Amino acid sequence: MLTKAYDILLDQVENNLRNQDFRMNLCTEILLRNKIVVKLLHPSLIKDSQTGEDIYPEWAQNDIDKEYVSAIALLLTFSMKQDKEQLELFKARGDSKYFKEIKDFGVRSYAIDFGTDVQNATKKCIEIIKDIFEADSVKNIRINTINLADNSVFSKKLITAPKKQSESVKIDGIATRVVSEEDKTEHIEATESPIVNEDAEVAKPVNDIGKKEYRIAMWILGIIVAILLVCLFEFINKKYKQDADEYQQSQETYVWDGDSRTDTISTISATNRDRIMGKSSVNQSKAHTQVPVPQTEVIGKWREANSGGNYTWILEKVKSSGKYQVTVTYPGGMSMVYKCTRKTVNRSNEYIFHDSDLGRNNGVFTLNRGETLYFIPDFDDGANAILLICPENVTRVYTNDIDNRYYELFSDLKAI
Repeated sequence: MLTKAYDILLDQVENNLRNQDFRMNLCTEILLRNKIVVKLLHPSLIKDSQTGEDIYPEWAQNDIDKEYVSAIALLLTFSMKQDKEQLELFKARGDSKYFKEIKDFGVRSYAIDFGTDVQNATKKCIEIIKDIFEADSVKNIRINTINLADNSVFSKKLITAPKKQSESVKIDGIATRVVSEEDKTEHIEATESPIVNEDAEVAKPVNDIGKKEYRIAMWILGIIVAILLVCLFEFINKKYKQDADEYQQSQETYVWDGDSRTDTISTISATNRDRIMGKSSVNQSKAHTQVPVPQTEVIGKWREANSGGNYTWILEKVKSSGKYQVTVTYPGGMSMVYKCTRKTVNRSNEYIFHDSDLGRNNGVFTLNRGETLYFIPDFDDGANAILLICPENVTRVYTNDIDNRYYELFSDLKAI
């Protein structure tokens, strides 16, 4: 299916390049699961969403006295919440450093200019939708080219995965055999006659012999195992009694006779004494072994509600230093530990949070003086984060993109 998608995408991108002009802002889109994942369009159409400036000013088509210069650029857009896993996969690619990053609140976009090299642009698109968006496992791929000036459809194609057909059994014919009466008689006699051996009257069936030998072998094996167990128990019991006798003989006795003391020397050898005393010291060291004390105090543990519970967050206090840390565990077992600072709000408008669920005026709210928050510096690509534990078991994480005071909702956490 991806081979067919490559051919159709290449055809649409070539038509996109040929038909670009001042009035045709053509954009070729790839849709997986009814969601646009890749866009191919002229570099001059890619803008900074915050400032409105051109990402590629060298491709700006502002002079109407000159001929329109056609080109193709690839654009990817990721939501920092819904597409978090895909965003991490893209950043881990070796070619991600060649893309230009475009930041917006809760969104990251990446663009790369291919000029007129439509074949490499098409090849890169197929690689990305396969490696990041698992295009080889979807039921269909939709490729559309639209005119952004009036949203009219220039070209559209739907690629559907072929259905698996069950393999049918081919029957060439039915073989038959005609048996004569003499053949039947010989066959019956051969079947009913027993196997005759020279030394025995009737030979026993092979299956019966195998079962009997198997039972005998199992009985012999069981007897051997029982004997070995008995011998092992006897050896352990004898060893225990020997150690007890040696320990008893190692004790020294003293007889009081007036003012003189007579010592009775132990008959145990120095080697046995050292061995017995060594066992005693080992037992005493085991008895005094202390259970390790946890080095951190867990303040809270949560799962991300908006990621299906695949990410876990743990807020801990390090007992030795009194500092805080946040551990984020990703799917697959990989974990990241971030340093964290517990802060108290000094003024009511020190931090501004945007949250449509908790905010009142246009989804914005602030904290009162004296309230507590946990500040996580350098959380994501230079952006800071704040972990906020609210009343009624509401815990959320907010990140800032541009303004150090303004924070957007990043993740909704549920206690576990």
